[in-house]
Amino acid sequence: MCNLINLRMKKFVSRFFVLSLLLVTVSCVESNNKQKEQEEKTADVEVNTPQDIHSVLEAVGSIGDGTSMNVLELVKENGDTLDIVTTDAKIFGGLECGQKVDVFYNNFEDESGASMIINLSVLQNTWVLDGNPNAGFTIVEDGVVDTYNMKDRNYNHWKIDMGALLMSSDYSGTLKVDTFHLQTLSDDSLVISGGNSVLKMVRR
Repeated sequence: MCNLINLRMKKFVSRFFVLSLLLVTVSCVESNNKQKEQEEKTADVEVNTPQDIHSVLEAVGSIGDGTSMNVLELVKENGDTLDIVTTDAKIFGGLECGQKVDVFYNNFEDESGASMIINLSVLQNTWVLDGNPNAGFTIVEDGVVDTYNMKDRNYNHWKIDMGALLMSSDYSGTLKVDTFHLQTLSDDSLVISGGNSVLKMVRR
């Protein structure tokens, strides 16, 4: 009789142990699944960075009468005005009232701050190579370039792209684009660099 009871007790304990182990396994699987779902949801969340929020903006307009030493009043082409702090800006060509400029700036919480200002009125002139007055180009307002005696640099179009000066030629159906970075721009001097070359120009 005792042996029978002991046998039944052993079977009961064994079944209880197996059932407990099964419940623990199911609980662990459910916990892992919940953790995995949470990680997948977290991975789908987009993280905004300051660069995403304060992206670089561009505006073209003329310099207004309200321009001061550290603030540019930009009169946009649609007539709206925009006050932009110029303290940390790289300014090419100077700032004079009425001149046309291309401004790259960021919007912050309480102000707009310029990072680069290009004076288009100064840029749009006739420039010749320093030391060779017979070779150069004329930059015209509507994106046209008139090039002469520049060997393989027969540009006929230009534009400003994120602060860089793009000069292109499409003669004979072949498009060639050279990217230049402004080094100097004043009333009588233009220095641009691109690739392995530097062009030093003077105003004619």
